[in-house]
Amino acid sequence: MVVELSYSEVTKLIATGVEIGFNRALQEMGVGSRLISQSEAYRRFKKSRVKHWVNEGKVRPERNEGLGKNSTIYYDINKLLVLDNGEKIIINKRIIL
Repeated sequence: MVVELSYSEVTKLIATGVEIGFNRALQEMGVGSRLISQSEAYRRFKKSRVKHWVNEGKVRPERNEGLGKNSTIYYDINKLLVLDNGEKIIINKRIIL
């Protein structure tokens, strides 16, 4: 199988990988969080796309336990970045099997 990617798509993939690695390093040091709020997820990735990923089971919303159904909803930023990047590259790409 051959997948053709442009230079800009490859650099975007690398940049996303670096961002995910950086986020994980911060989390391991106790400085950052792997979660972003639903409003931030909607702002960064568009509401319709996040809802689509949730409906397909690709990402799962999380809540703080014990705070009730009206508590803030969170998403894993690393999963959202991977879904975002993968979706952007798959669109309009020619895949040769």
